[in-house]
Amino acid sequence: MQQLLSARNIEEIHLVGVCTEICILHTAVDAFNLGYEIDVHEDGVASFNPAGHE
Repeated sequence: MQQLLSARNIEEIHLVGVCTEICILHTAVDAFNLGYEIDVHEDGVASFNPAGHE
């Protein structure tokens, strides 16, 4: 996936989805470690676990 993003000169990733504390968190960490700017849209994420979401 990083090759596709790099080929298109993508530098910033916007995240939305469910399972904030699992899917969004791990995607954000991976992207950050690869040098991407991360924008998690608060109104665009959710979780089945309110405490984990916070």
